[in-house]
Amino acid sequence: MKRASLLVLCSLLLFTGAFAQRESGIRTAAWLQARLELYFESRVTMKQLTTRRYARFKSDLIHSEFDHGMSPAELEAKWGRSYTSRRSYLPGGFLIPLQDWNHITVNCRFFAAGGGTIWVTAQFTESGSRESYARYIRLVKQDGIYRIDDVWEAESAQGIIGDYNGDGQADTLCVRFASSIDGQPILMDTMLEYDSLIAAVVRKKPLLQLVAPGLRPLVLNQGQFYVLGLDYGANIGNVNRLPGDELAVVIRGADWSAINRIVVFTYKKNGWIRIREQEIREETLPRIRSDGIPPSYEQEK
Repeated sequence: MKRASLLVLCSLLLFTGAFAQRESGIRTAAWLQARLELYFESRVTMKQLTTRRYARFKSDLIHSEFDHGMSPAELEAKWGRSYTSRRSYLPGGFLIPLQDWNHITVNCRFFAAGGGTIWVTAQFTESGSRESYARYIRLVKQDGIYRIDDVWEAESAQGIIGDYNGDGQADTLCVRFASSIDGQPILMDTMLEYDSLIAAVVRKKPLLQLVAPGLRPLVLNQGQFYVLGLDYGANIGNVNRLPGDELAVVIRGADWSAINRIVVFTYKKNGWIRIREQEIREETLPRIRSDGIPPSYEQEK
C-alpha cells in the first residue's frame, strides 16, 4: 500500500513538474515573440537578444562570407565544440537572410524544454514578398533572463504557402517531426552525417508531419517510421474540382535506394487525401526543384 501511494505521489510530482515546465515555456515563447517584433522594428539589437557567446559566434559566421573572413575549417576549430550541429551555421543575417524588409510578422511557439534550455519554433513572414522562414531557437538563461544561444534552420526553412482548404486565406505548411508514441513534437538534427542520421531515425522512429494553423496535420509517413525529412514540397495550384490548392511532396527515406515517390495531396474538411502517387528516380529531383513537377504527376488517379 505504501509503495502504491509512493508511486502515485511520484507520478503526480512528475506531471506537475512537466505542466509547470510547459507553462513556463509558453510564457517564454510569448515573451520572445514580443522581443523579436521589437528587433525587426529596429528597437532592440541582436546583442540585446543573444548570449555573449552566440553574438561572437554569429559575428564570426556573418563575416566569414566576406573577404578575409574565417574559413569553414577555422569556424569549426573555434566554435565546433559549442555549436555542434551544422544547422547552427546559417548563412546570411541573424534570423533571416533578408537585409531589407517592409514588415516582418513573427509567430513563436513553445517546442520543448529540459536541462535549463527552452526550444521555441519561430515563423518569420515578410509582408512585401510573402517569403516565410521557419527556425528553431534555443534559449538559455544569462544574467537572470532568457537569451538566444542558437538558431537552427527548420526542416522546411521556408514554409510551403498556399490556400489549401479553399477559404481564401494563405496557409503556411511547415515540416515537423513528432513522437510516434504520444504525437508530441521532437527535435531532429537532420544535418548529421548520413549513417548517424539513420541511426537517430531508427532509434526515435519519428513521424514526419506538415503542419499549419487551422489545418489538420498531414502525417507523411504513417506506418513507415524510417524517414529523414522532405526532399521536395510545393504548392501546385488547384488541379482538381475541390476548392483550394494541392500539395506535392517527395519524402526522403532512410535508405540507400535511388527510387522515390512523388505524392500529391488535396485537403477536405476532414483532413488531407492522397490523390496521386508516382515513382521517380532521385536524379530527377534537381529538375523538379527548379522546374516543378510535370503536368502528368498532378492528375487524380
